This record gives sequence, structure tokens and C-alpha cells, in this order.
Amino acid sequence: PRHNTTHVLSYWEQALWVAHATATLADLVGGEGKPNRGVAYLTGLFHNFGYLVLSYTFPPHFRTVTESTDINRHLDVSIVDLHILGLTREQIASELMANWGMSQALIRGLRYQKLPEYVGEHFEYANLVFLARNLLIERGLRLGPGTAIDETIFRRLGMDPQAARGRIEALLKDAERIDGMAKLMG
Repeated sequence: PRHNTTHVLSYWEQALWVAHATATLADLVGGEGKPNRGVAYLTGLFHNFGYLVLSYTFPPHFRTVTESTDINRHLDVSIVDLHILGLTREQIASELMANWGMSQALIRGLRYQKLPEYVGEHFEYANLVFLARNLLIERGLRLGPGTAIDETIFRRLGMDPQAARGRIEALLKDAERIDGMAKLMG
């Protein structure tokens, strides 16, 4: 069954879809620096954690960002965040994770997930979240505006683009299970 692509996904739907896709893609990474599947899953799960921090900690700022995002649906939310707040939700989430003493792989994966050209320490986690999110969007999931995928990111990860797209397609066939988990979470 195909996933319902007529509505924007809830926070937990987005979190679980990106988490599952990130972990699935982690299995395809070639070379010696193969990422840890659990850390990849966690990075995907927390990919939009800054959204929760903003919404619960800074409600007036969150409302302003939400109103601006609604008006500018063609822009990635990080552009709106940066314009209004002076920082992005990815920066907020990564700083919080750093304060909590989480792993550098998770912190950098969250911080640089919107920068497909990032090649610094733990780049594979950031690149995997970028790919997961944008491949899901490419297949019709409503996660916001997508970013074109440059084939360079696949080469950097030692990943076959056709295999990656095939894994995402297979994941989409498991929509009932993932959506069921999201319903349990919120």
C-alpha cells in the first residue's frame, strides 16, 4: 500500500519516517567508515527536535516562525528560522544534545543535516539524514520542501543511488507499521 501523501505529516510521523529511512540507508554505506545503525536511527529520530524545543520553550517565537513558514512554503524552514531567530532549529537541537553530553556523531548529524556538502567529522550521519529526508520527499511524503540530491553525496557515502531509492521504496511499503508507531507516540 502507498503512503497517504495528501497531508503534511505530524511531528512523530516525520521523526519515525526519517529515523527508519536513515537507518535503512546506513546499511548501504560502503567503505571502512560504516556508520552505526543505532546512531543513524537516533539522528533521524531527532532530526527535527529543534521544532519541539522551539514550540514548547519559546511559544511566541515559534508562532512567528510558523506564520512565516506558512506564507513561505517554498522555502526550507531553516531559512525562515535563520531570518527570524538568527539561528536554525538544527543548531538549537545540536546545542541541546551537546549540553546533554550526547555523542558527537549525533550532534554533528543534527547540526549539519541540511548541508549536503558537509564533509567534516561524522559527516555520514548528517549526509544520511539529508538523503533520507529528501528521498522520502522525492517519493511523495509530505515533509516540507525538498532539496535536489546531487549524486556526489552518494559517491561520498560509497552508496549506489539505485539501491538507496529501492530501499526507500521498500520502506514505503511498510507504511502501516511506521504510521501505527507514530499514532502510539502522539
